[in-house]
Amino acid sequence: MLVVPKVKRTKKWPWSVAAVAVLFVIVINTSTGPDAPATIIGEHVPASVKAVPADTVDPAPGPPAAPISYQGQGDEVLNLEKPVGVAVLDFECLQCSGNTALKTDGREALLVNEIGGYSGRHLIDVSETARTSVLTITANGSWKVTVTPGLSAVRITDGARITGTGDDVVAINGATTRALIKNRGESNFAVWIVGGDTTELAVNEIGSYEGTVPLRAPAVAIVTSSGDWSIAPF
Repeated sequence: MLVVPKVKRTKKWPWSVAAVAVLFVIVINTSTGPDAPATIIGEHVPASVKAVPADTVDPAPGPPAAPISYQGQGDEVLNLEKPVGVAVLDFECLQCSGNTALKTDGREALLVNEIGGYSGRHLIDVSETARTSVLTITANGSWKVTVTPGLSAVRITDGARITGTGDDVVAINGATTRALIKNRGESNFAVWIVGGDTTELAVNEIGSYEGTVPLRAPAVAIVTSSGDWSIAPF
C-alpha cells in the first residue's frame, strides 16, 4: 500500500549508443540575481550561453529544494509533483527478489530493469523544460523513491579520486584533463561525461574495466555499474 508522500532529507540510466540522441541540458553553475547568466552543459544550447565559462560545477547555487520521498510495497503508479527541470532520483528496493523496474513518463523512460534487490541514483528531466509526472514501479518488496530537484544531491570531488557502488551521478571540479576509471562487476559498465558543451560516452563495456579517458573538468559523470567503481581525475 502506498504511503502518503512526505518531504524529508534523506540502475539503470538507460544509457546506450542510441541515448546520444536524447536532449541533454543541465544547469551546473548559476550566479545570483535575475539578470545573471547561467552556464549550461549539454546539446542544443544557444551559442551565447555556451560561451559563458564555468569555473566549477555548482549543483546548489541557491537554497536547495526539499527532496520529495515516497515509500511503498509492491507494484505502484506514483503521481510525481516536482518543479520543471533536472532532478536527482534515488530508488531502492533492497529486499526485492523478482523483476525490479522503474519507469517514467519522461524522456528517460526505463531507469531500472533488474532481477532482485536494487539501489541506485539517476538524473531525470535533463531537459531544462521537462517535467516527469508519473513513476511506474514494479517490485515484490518494500521500496523507496526520493526525488531531489536540481543537482544539490550530487556528490562533488575537487579533483580527488571518487568511488561508488552501482548507478550514480557525481560532479568533478578542478584542473583535470583525463581520468583513470576502474570498475569491478559483471554487467554493463558505462560512464557518460558531460562538460562544457559536450556529452561523451567515455566507457561502455561489459564486466570489469580499467582505463584512462579524457575528462576535462568541470564535468558531471553519470555511471552505470553493477559493482564497485572509481574515477581518479588528473
